[in-house]
Amino acid sequence: MNRTEENVAMTSEDLNWWPVGRLPRTEAAGKVARHPELAEFLRAHPAHAEYDEIWPLRTPVPLHGRLGFSDELPPVQFRSSIQGIVVRADRKVLFLWPATPSGNFSHLIVGGRPEGDETPEETLIREVGEESGWRVRPVALLGYRYFLHLGPLTDEMADRPYPEFLQPVYAAVAEAYDPALLLPGENPCEFVDAAWAERVTQVDHRPLLIAALLAAGLG
Repeated sequence: MNRTEENVAMTSEDLNWWPVGRLPRTEAAGKVARHPELAEFLRAHPAHAEYDEIWPLRTPVPLHGRLGFSDELPPVQFRSSIQGIVVRADRKVLFLWPATPSGNFSHLIVGGRPEGDETPEETLIREVGEESGWRVRPVALLGYRYFLHLGPLTDEMADRPYPEFLQPVYAAVAEAYDPALLLPGENPCEFVDAAWAERVTQVDHRPLLIAALLAAGLG
């Protein structure tokens, strides 16, 4: 999957700086889930980070985001993709766009949409292979990334649940590199030292990274 449509949110509020602009932090307050079933899931699994951002599609898409822990999958009808934090036994983590770290959680995850009757774990294995060339073993469901649209539905977002959607986040361990898995045109990612990845990630976006290292026995 090419991830150009949902990349990292910049710490700068300059919306002309590709790939994603940040809205002022004060705008994130008071956003609540609209569907009762989803609202119940979020109440049971409180967020440790909330933020607003803009995805820079042909029509920019403003979204309210949350990150939280959960050991249960969110309701399937609200899932848009499966994401994973991929770690290696030498305590390195797969990092998206390492040359331009922004502090946002999006640098730490790789994943994509399910195909056919795939389980979430099968989706993650295939997507990480296609985007990075690494064969991985999912080890734990960590939590979720949630988004609520702050504007009308656009054509480019019409294949996702509206007005809100979630992405389950797993921890996965990289086991072997196989370049035959890699699809052309994917965004750059590489393994970096986990301590560096934590240091360049904003504080309230770090907990799922720390949890992934613990789940892999690398805490």
